[in-house]
Amino acid sequence: MRFHPSISTIGVAIQTATTYSIAQITIGRFIAGLSVGALSGLSPFLISNLTLNVHSKPSYLYNGETAPKSIRGMMLVLYQLQINIGIFLSYIIDLGTHTIANSASWRIPVGLQMLWGLFLLSGVFFMPESPRHLLGTHRGEQARVVIAELNSVPIDSDVVEAHGAELAGTIRAENEGSKATWAECFSTRNALWKRTGNGIMLQLIQQLNGQNFYYYYGDTFLQSAGTQLSPYVIQTILGAVSVGGTVPALILIETWGRRRVRIHPSPHTYTTPSPTTTGPS
Repeated sequence: MRFHPSISTIGVAIQTATTYSIAQITIGRFIAGLSVGALSGLSPFLISNLTLNVHSKPSYLYNGETAPKSIRGMMLVLYQLQINIGIFLSYIIDLGTHTIANSASWRIPVGLQMLWGLFLLSGVFFMPESPRHLLGTHRGEQARVVIAELNSVPIDSDVVEAHGAELAGTIRAENEGSKATWAECFSTRNALWKRTGNGIMLQLIQQLNGQNFYYYYGDTFLQSAGTQLSPYVIQTILGAVSVGGTVPALILIETWGRRRVRIHPSPHTYTTPSPTTTGPS
């Protein structure tokens, strides 16, 4: 995580160093995308995802390994909230720069991504190592210290002992098992194929439902639709709604549980775009 923020910053610098070269912008975007993709699976809050026009869905690896159980769900929702705040901020910046008559209209929004990368780079040095990684590399005492710090308890607390024993047992079970292959993801053992299918369909359908169309091309679409209100203003309003709609999940993820929080938004995912596609032409 200390490496990838630097790569993201380099990618953004490449993008903003040209005015007319589509190839250079594409290369810079590719480099920055590699960084953001890696960080999406590693970072706890991934502040770098506040960059403009980057909306990835994370595995929450670091967050899942370090967050105390009592707030783990809330921390994962906080990740999504920060993504939506980043989108909202990008709309505000675009609203303020789209009228500039030169390349600054896009260079400012893109260039500001470097600030978030540097922000993450400066903060990542203060983050503790994952206790699971420490135990897996035979650094048990360091793992105990990290667990105690993350839970704000003394190192000799029962919480540290219980959490450490749980992690150690999981690691031991994984090491004792046979080497898994990719085919194991689709095996019938413990219905693993259902979990794999659920994960694939969740990621696939949430992209195919067209939500990213509004994120990337909403202003162009609204302008072609002939809206009286500025498309950039409408985008900003939609961004604010996304932020407000995510906030309740910070509480509901713990009170309702993960499954109900996933089920209830599903009808809205379908019905929300319907007026757009069925309205008068």
